[in-house]
Amino acid sequence: MKINKPKLKFYVLLFLIVAIVITSLILHLNGYQIHLARYLNHLKSSPNLPIIFVLLYLSPLPFMTFLGTTVFPFHTIFVLSLIGNVLSFVIMFYLTRWLGREYIEFYETKNSKIKYIDFKVTKNAFVYIFLLRLFFLIPHEAVNLLAGLSKMKFRDYFIASILGIIPVIIFSIAFIKSYQLRDFNLFIISIVILALCIILPLIFIKELRKYFNDKKEK
Repeated sequence: MKINKPKLKFYVLLFLIVAIVITSLILHLNGYQIHLARYLNHLKSSPNLPIIFVLLYLSPLPFMTFLGTTVFPFHTIFVLSLIGNVLSFVIMFYLTRWLGREYIEFYETKNSKIKYIDFKVTKNAFVYIFLLRLFFLIPHEAVNLLAGLSKMKFRDYFIASILGIIPVIIFSIAFIKSYQLRDFNLFIISIVILALCIILPLIFIKELRKYFNDKKEK
């Protein structure tokens, strides 16, 4: 019996996604944040702490920037969070492309809708990825999956991911630090950034729908 390698690899990808989601939920429900925060504070004097913290971004642990903000100063957590996020984005992009892209290409030959979606996503890759990163309510894993399964260029994905995640990181740090320092001005800044991260993608979606509706009418 001949093994369909693209299909098998795609199933492995699906299994990994389900495993990540389930693990993340279990950890969150069991209050991993408290235990991890204690562990990080215990290692506060260790020179290896920044490396350990960055590597934790490769795990299914959510809200790492929030946790890191309780341990590191503003500028340090910004740099570490950016490095950790980008590292996870790059690895997941190539892993998803290796495991799933070949099967999607085959599936597109049988499904014109999937092929059209792939075309649109690839054509507007930079804008889509930037706004999806900005709209942090959408899990990073979903954005990584979309990018890896499409045929978008890594350069567009990479640059858009960095630009999109920076405001989200600043919001996360400013929000927690405002509570720690009892700084009302910093809290206001974090809320303004939060509003922009949510409103801008929603405006884009609204304009995009209007564009397609006008195009259909014509």
